[in-house]
Amino acid sequence: MKHKKPNFEENADVTLGKVVAIYAHRGQQYADTWGTCRFTTMKAVADELGQKIDDRCFRALASAAFVDMKQERMSGGWKEDNMIDGIAYGAYLAEEVAKVKRALKRKATK
Repeated sequence: MKHKKPNFEENADVTLGKVVAIYAHRGQQYADTWGTCRFTTMKAVADELGQKIDDRCFRALASAAFVDMKQERMSGGWKEDNMIDGIAYGAYLAEEVAKVKRALKRKATK
C-alpha cells in the first residue's frame, strides 16, 4: 500500500516546483544578472551617504531588499507571484549570507 504524503509536504512540493520553474525561466531570460551585477547605484548611494560597505556584502543587501519588497507587496492583497518570488529570493539570500560569512571568517583567520 502506497503511503500518502502529509498535506504540508504535498502542498510545499507543488509550490517549490513552481519556484524552481519560475527562477529557471527567468534565468534564461535575464542571464546571470545576480552574478555579474556591479551594484553601481547602491555603491554610489553608500558613498554619497558616507557609508563604507564591503564589496562582498552588496549582493546580500540587494537580495534582502528584494525579500522585503515581496513581503511588503502582500500588504496590498494576495498575489501568488509575490509568494513564489519571495521564496526564491529568501533562499538566495540565505546562501548569499552564508557565503559572505564564510569569506569574512576566512579573512579574519588569516
